[in-house]
Amino acid sequence: MFRVGANSPVLCPDQFADYTEQAKEAILARDWDRLTRDGCAALLDAATAVRRIGSQETRPVTTHSHQDLLAATLGLALTEPLTWPLTPYLFTDLFYVGDRDDAAEFVVRVLHRDQTPGLWALRHGRWEQYLRCRATGCGHRRLSEGEDFGALFLPLTPKGVVVASVQEAVDEYLPDEDVEFDDKPCQRCGAVGVFCKEHEFTRLPPVLILFLNRWTGPSASEAILTPIETTVELRFKGRDYRLRSVVAHLGPTPSAGHYVTVARHDTSHDVWWLYDDDRRVMATEEQRATTCEYRGWGPMQSYMVVYEAA
Repeated sequence: MFRVGANSPVLCPDQFADYTEQAKEAILARDWDRLTRDGCAALLDAATAVRRIGSQETRPVTTHSHQDLLAATLGLALTEPLTWPLTPYLFTDLFYVGDRDDAAEFVVRVLHRDQTPGLWALRHGRWEQYLRCRATGCGHRRLSEGEDFGALFLPLTPKGVVVASVQEAVDEYLPDEDVEFDDKPCQRCGAVGVFCKEHEFTRLPPVLILFLNRWTGPSASEAILTPIETTVELRFKGRDYRLRSVVAHLGPTPSAGHYVTVARHDTSHDVWWLYDDDRRVMATEEQRATTCEYRGWGPMQSYMVVYEAA
């Protein structure tokens, strides 16, 4: 059962799954059911007591994992009345104590592998790196190293100019490149010198989280603030993905500004919605693509993009 108080409506787990139709939310529904059955009055009080964000002098101490806090936030968001905006105090209390945080840093900390283990499989990907001998007639490949990832940080100037779309950025991600190793001869032919460094994705995640690397240096002059279209139907390493949401930065510098989100929610009114603090409106096609200016802030700068496997 999902229950917020003695007089609150109840949302059963099967109804929750039908409502969301997403695996990650079904996982959080299970966790929220466990939390409410075990009793977590203090957690619910902390999530709903109205206060000003960043007003705490110290960060609260909690024994709950970030996955539990996500489950509580989602459970409350799907509790009547659904039209009320919900401030995610469980996370603002932890991360916004009189300071400002980068959206990518915030998400990386919230979705840390140790803090949200139940969600890791949904965003877990892996690539392997190989060195291929370029000696004539050889071509031997040897495994160099690999890496697990929960999100990818995409360079936006892979060829010296800014990419036009997310699709172009992923197409240019981790290109083959020549490297020199005089002290590491080929294991087959013994040749030394130039090898080709290649990458092969051996696991593609069901949920693909991409961060566009707009902040290339510490100064504002090094920021990439031009619009980059958020591709709806994405092809990544042989797999099809579909856009679910995009977080856009607004403002002329990386150290200050504002964030808004455009997310896909299939309703009887529309599909794409724009969230600006407690304001939700239907998003225009240009806002979904983040190719327009927004309410006097200047151009929308797509920053974090979330895709689901099609």
